[in-house]
Amino acid sequence: MPPRKDELEERYEMWWKGEGAVLQVTVSNPPRVPRTVRDVGWLLAHVAEGWVKEGESPDWDRIWETYRSWWKGFYYGGDSYPQVWLNLGPGAMAAYLDGYASFRGDTVWFELPEPLGWEEIGRLDYDPENPWWRFTLEAAHELGSRAREDGVVLGTADIGGVHDVLASLRGTGNMMTDFYDHPEELRREGERFLALWHRYYDELDDVISLYQDGRDAWMHIYSSLRWYPIQCDLAYMLSPDMFREFVLPVLEGHCRRLERTIYHLDGVGQLVHLEYLLDIPELTGIQWVPGAGKPTCGDPCWFPYYRRIREKGKLLVLGGVHPGQLEGLMEAIRPEGVLISVQVEDLGTAREVERKFGRWAGRL
Repeated sequence: MPPRKDELEERYEMWWKGEGAVLQVTVSNPPRVPRTVRDVGWLLAHVAEGWVKEGESPDWDRIWETYRSWWKGFYYGGDSYPQVWLNLGPGAMAAYLDGYASFRGDTVWFELPEPLGWEEIGRLDYDPENPWWRFTLEAAHELGSRAREDGVVLGTADIGGVHDVLASLRGTGNMMTDFYDHPEELRREGERFLALWHRYYDELDDVISLYQDGRDAWMHIYSSLRWYPIQCDLAYMLSPDMFREFVLPVLEGHCRRLERTIYHLDGVGQLVHLEYLLDIPELTGIQWVPGAGKPTCGDPCWFPYYRRIREKGKLLVLGGVHPGQLEGLMEAIRPEGVLISVQVEDLGTAREVERKFGRWAGRL
């Protein structure tokens, strides 16, 4: 954490308890990075691909210097802080099981060219020698030690949603028909993959906790306790009944095993599942992501959902709020239990956002 470490930790803990609000505001002016890296966020995935497929030894000092130079191009305001997380792509558990990953464009794809059958999926299991898994653990050690020296927070890997990982192995189209044609296989492997998921999480968390007290993840939220942003992106294609029957038990399993959980509610197609999610007693909060082409998080059309989430006692995470929509959002909901993330183009706007938020949150 940066120099305000104690104060920031306290603010995040108050937010986790539903007693305070959190503002993450950044001004971006990133430096140039190597041409092979369009976005420094994918740097580690590029390195992993070279290590796994070509046997290239990572230059961890150089990697860390790249991250460090990137952070220097940002202003971290409000309650934001520099962080690096183990980004090997969304749903890395698929690669931990079958050894397949393909870097195309600006992301990593884990969906197999030839989908597996349920018998083949049933034979997949934890393998301590899997090269993608070994790289993840090594990266956690190497980056964790450097993060501790620089006072930076290290976030865990994007292990993925259990059913999203299954879809990577089975093929999304096949999965959608399997809900009707192979329900028992889906239930069985969903339960088994949940146990595997937590084995990966626990072992990786054991390494990260050697270097820092708190926890973080791709959602960039600091916690003193073990937490994770759980998800099922596949759910936007499922009916509420299918979601309740197949997905909900897995999400409930996550919530019972982890001390804190935020559900990544991605896209308007998932709003039909909101009440089921809000009824999970152990679920801590909801992150709302409207999706491409939809009004941003600060648009009034979403305010009734925000009030409902808070009425049910769940935390609310909103990213990408436009500065011009901030006042309307603040008038619509109370600050307790709300985390707002804003990215602006200049320091003056950042300061104004901080002042508005400070008045709303009772800090001024």
